Amino acid sequence: MISREIQQNSNSMKDPKVSVIMAAYNTEKYIQESIESVVGQTFTDWELLIVDDGSSDSTPEIINKFCEKYSNKIHGFFIKNSGPANARNYAIEKAKGSYIAVLDSDDIALPERFERQVQVLDENLDIGLVSGNYAGMDCKGNHIGYIKIRKNNSAFIAWKLAFYNSIGGHSLVMYRKKIIDKLAGYNTDFTYSHDYELFTRISRMAKVYMLPEVLMKYRVRDSNITNTKREEQRVFSYQSSLELLSELISGANLSINDIKDLFHFWKHKYYLIENPNRVIKIIKDAYRGFKNSKIKFTRKDYSEIREDIAMHYFSWQRDVSLKGDISFSIKILKESFYWRPQWPIKKLCKKIMASLSGRG
Repeated sequence: MISREIQQNSNSMKDPKVSVIMAAYNTEKYIQESIESVVGQTFTDWELLIVDDGSSDSTPEIINKFCEKYSNKIHGFFIKNSGPANARNYAIEKAKGSYIAVLDSDDIALPERFERQVQVLDENLDIGLVSGNYAGMDCKGNHIGYIKIRKNNSAFIAWKLAFYNSIGGHSLVMYRKKIIDKLAGYNTDFTYSHDYELFTRISRMAKVYMLPEVLMKYRVRDSNITNTKREEQRVFSYQSSLELLSELISGANLSINDIKDLFHFWKHKYYLIENPNRVIKIIKDAYRGFKNSKIKFTRKDYSEIREDIAMHYFSWQRDVSLKGDISFSIKILKESFYWRPQWPIKKLCKKIMASLSGRG
């Protein structure tokens, strides 16, 4: 598969702590800035492995330039076009670090990213993957006004992974190499969403953690896979969710339509749910399976998950009641009480107090 390798690190005294893997394909406009963001990290014990996936522009020449300038830290590999999952697996095979950091060839890692993520993995041996939040930028690097804020509760993230990609940006994760080696890397059968598929498998072996700060700038381009192949990407995402939920719920016989309904539930698109009773049952069964899984969390963690489920049911009940379906509205309200008995009462009391204060 490989046609050429550049600047092997034969002079290093010891293996680096972090191996940064970067898959590149026709990103001549952006890759220099991405590489420079690695060079500018406050944490310096790293190697950068760039795999060019058959680019037809000047991307290989730019990679060569950095390999020559930083011959002991940056290594380039040039392969026939085989897709990002294959390219990343090749980089992982070459990696010498204990931790693997992913960075796409058009994104920018903020200076303290590696330092913060290494600290988390060093201090928490039960955590297998750490990520963070990110800001969006356009093709010219201008901030476009959104930041992904996610909970840093490990249990909450792992629970939501059963239904959708609660970790988000692939270009922001750092994980332990020994875990990836056990999992045999990315699943190359997944043309898209191979990151989410890997995250689901990691979550079955170790905890995942989300740092609260913004650690990366994500470039939104017209040619991004997430824009041009969104529907196909969803199909692969649904498959990842199906596999994880099937493991949590023994003998569930789940379908892709079930997964779609569950996705609509979590995204508050209740009007798109085709089989609501099935959704109610699957969530209960999945929660039981999650509590019985190998990775254990605290009572407070599980309580937060139950409260989130109750919140979604309460929102769903409000949506149903507005449509005049009183019978199903009552059923959904009962589900809210099931998951968090005191939570709907608190919400109801707030509404009553607001109403009373409004009269005054």
